[in-house]
Amino acid sequence: MAYCGPRGIPHSVFLKWDQLDQDKAIAAMLAERTRCPNCGTVPSDWVDEDGYNREPPPYAPRTEVCLGCKAVAGAVDEIPEDQRQFYHTYLVRRGVAEDGSQPSRQGSPPS
Repeated sequence: MAYCGPRGIPHSVFLKWDQLDQDKAIAAMLAERTRCPNCGTVPSDWVDEDGYNREPPPYAPRTEVCLGCKAVAGAVDEIPEDQRQFYHTYLVRRGVAEDGSQPSRQGSPPS
């Protein structure tokens, strides 16, 4: 179920898969668990088969400004600090109503 549940695959359907396909799916899931949730690399990216750090390192850090994250951080700053734990701040496309529906259009359609 660790493979099936998060993907919405009924366990009964998964069991009907070819055994090799089941094995590959589980192996890929287990390998993915070693991936860092922050940078996306896996230990073998950084360390060779003998346990030594790869030289030169395979990746270099790069810093970019995300204007979306900057906007979210600005909105969070407007919430009193003692209240922030009660809020989840995220982006929505302008013009989308709070319930997710599109706003109604007013006026006449273009001719």
